[in-house]
Amino acid sequence: MTKTPAFSLVLAAALAAGSVAAAPPPNETCSAAVTISAGALPYLATVDTTEATNDTGDPAMPCVSPAPTRSVWYSFTPAVTDSYRIDTAGTTPADYEPVITVYTGTCGNLTPVLGACDRGRVIAALAAGVTYRISVAGAAVTVSPSIKVLVNGLDVCPPGGGPGGGGVCGTTFDVKVGDTITAIAYNELAGRPIPANGGTFSWTLGTGATPATASTASVAFKYGAPVSSTLVTLVYTAPGGSPITQSVEMRVAAATARPAPESSRELALPAPFTPLSLADTAILPSAGGLLNLSVERVPPSYPYAYMVPSVAHSVGQTGQTFVSDVSVTNADTADATVALQFWPDSGVVTSDAIALPLNGTKQWADVVRSGFGIGSGFGALLVQSSRRLAVGARTYANVSGGGSNGQFATAVDVTSANSAGLLATGEQGVFTAIQVDSAFRSNVGFFNVSSKACTVSVEVRDPDGKRVGNAVNLTIPSQRYVQKSVGSDIIPGQSLLYGSVVVTNTTDSCLVGGIAYVIDNVSSDPFAVPLKKK
Repeated sequence: MTKTPAFSLVLAAALAAGSVAAAPPPNETCSAAVTISAGALPYLATVDTTEATNDTGDPAMPCVSPAPTRSVWYSFTPAVTDSYRIDTAGTTPADYEPVITVYTGTCGNLTPVLGACDRGRVIAALAAGVTYRISVAGAAVTVSPSIKVLVNGLDVCPPGGGPGGGGVCGTTFDVKVGDTITAIAYNELAGRPIPANGGTFSWTLGTGATPATASTASVAFKYGAPVSSTLVTLVYTAPGGSPITQSVEMRVAAATARPAPESSRELALPAPFTPLSLADTAILPSAGGLLNLSVERVPPSYPYAYMVPSVAHSVGQTGQTFVSDVSVTNADTADATVALQFWPDSGVVTSDAIALPLNGTKQWADVVRSGFGIGSGFGALLVQSSRRLAVGARTYANVSGGGSNGQFATAVDVTSANSAGLLATGEQGVFTAIQVDSAFRSNVGFFNVSSKACTVSVEVRDPDGKRVGNAVNLTIPSQRYVQKSVGSDIIPGQSLLYGSVVVTNTTDSCLVGGIAYVIDNVSSDPFAVPLKKK
């Protein structure tokens, strides 16, 4: 197909390209993958992929199309569940763009890890003891060919913004006899010259040009006589593709000719550059390059945070042992890394991170003991994750004769300071259905997600909204959970048939949340009351 004026002309320096012969890499198939030792991180390796063959048995890479080529393979079995960075920084040349994909399974039966396919770098949650196969292949390049022209080393239409940059150069050049002109096969989409090994090039350089033709990616030439109009034409063919033809017009004046007046040059400007249609593009397989690969364990990024207001392994007022089972479900679009922090009054305790597959659920039965190895205690539970989660906890006690009494509390999303479950400075929240009498007792608990101690004012209100007793100020240390009995600590010696507790955050630059429990005095069956922001 011929497209004569459908591209821009920009004066640019010619680039010379070269290649270095190399042997095929030994790990160009999955079965020959190089093993990365978990005990030798960070792992660093350099491999020349220019002679890697294109294995038709390679699995699909879900994040790119068309399929990359010149793949090399690695195998990695983490010793610790955590986030790992797989990176190709420092890879050369610039037009070699590695694509990384992490798989589980065996060669010939591989499944890509969700969210672990990308160009240049992948950060993925990997589970201890699982063998992962890592493929690194060169991305194919879409080529939209055009012609750049250098005239006597001057760039009359430099790219970019600012003075003199980013102008519309059109498709016609006024040059003189004897000017040194360099024409370059250029990929408009990538913003760089087409590599010398990126296909075949056939130039015809117009009437009176020396040389008259060329077959390289760029060519320097001159005109020997004036000519009112002649074409410089490039026929470019990508490997396995169809020829694409592009042309520019040259108007050649005598060597002694004066430049045309500025006004006439402005009037002579042709139409602006028009992008090529899809039919005028080609796919250029990767030529490979010098791959730099690094693998290292990194502190995971936790953009999401959830707070279970209270979990426990503790003995209640009637002698029953209450425990909490925590459930976490991955509700996002890719695998997640999840870590827990327990906030008792003695200080923060952290668990090892786990990998949680998409739509997967992890349950910690009796989380205080199973997750943290603590024999007895209660406090808030912070769940941090690299992905969105659904989180909740059932706290219960077994009863004689079988079965159990308990309740379920959904975690508060504390990712943002604007969370509906958090009170900022001056904000108020309410616990409803509070009862303190012979039938029921009530507790209120508060957690502090700030970096300093926070004080809250707690008031009990009766059915008519009148305050019962006096307001009580409670101080919650940073990253701690504080629980108080309404009957013993807030309105000692008084009862409440039913009513509410009003909470006010009175400390600058503080964020607090909370939960209340109302417990049957006979059965010890509790129910949870969330904090409702006013």
